[in-house]
Amino acid sequence: GWQGNGYSCQDIDECKINNGGCSVVPPVMCVNTLGSYHCQACPPGYQGDGRVCTVIDICSVNNGGCHP
Repeated sequence: GWQGNGYSCQDIDECKINNGGCSVVPPVMCVNTLGSYHCQACPPGYQGDGRVCTVIDICSVNNGGCHP
């Protein structure tokens, strides 16, 4: 977002407050952009949108590639 007096505007760094709402466990990097921000991808072994990351259960898909 932006803040200012209507004549001069400055970018608000949303990442400085609560990691921008991005996951903190596991840690996901918040990236500030002009007028906005985004969360990077969940780390390997997790799935989600960067705000919420859940552990991937590899055994739930095709028995994790293991023999039955």
